Amino acid sequence: MPEPTRIGLTEPTRDCLLEMIKEGIADNNWDLYKLAVALEISEGNSPPPLPEKANGMFRTYELDPDSVLCAAVENMNLVKDNEATYSVVERLGEVGVKKLYEEYKSTGSISLDKLLVNID
Repeated sequence: MPEPTRIGLTEPTRDCLLEMIKEGIADNNWDLYKLAVALEISEGNSPPPLPEKANGMFRTYELDPDSVLCAAVENMNLVKDNEATYSVVERLGEVGVKKLYEEYKSTGSISLDKLLVNID
């Protein structure tokens, strides 16, 4: 399966990401997106399909220049047959950003201590 050159978020989730950036939760959308992906990778769950088309806001070679996210997804066996690795990264980002946003909306911040409690 050919790898996508751009990945992103659905529009509603993109709006959540941008709101958190605007409110100072992170300095930029790249870092927050990569944190969201990393947290989801650590849970080891295969992400569900996207509910709608993602916007392609990130170029994969800029977001993951050393292919660290790609390697982590593959090492956690989250890629199914005939599936592009960065498509899995995109879906992990979607789920992860939603979780970060839920945490932000419920507490006014993102508690890494609470989010990292499940990581071995």
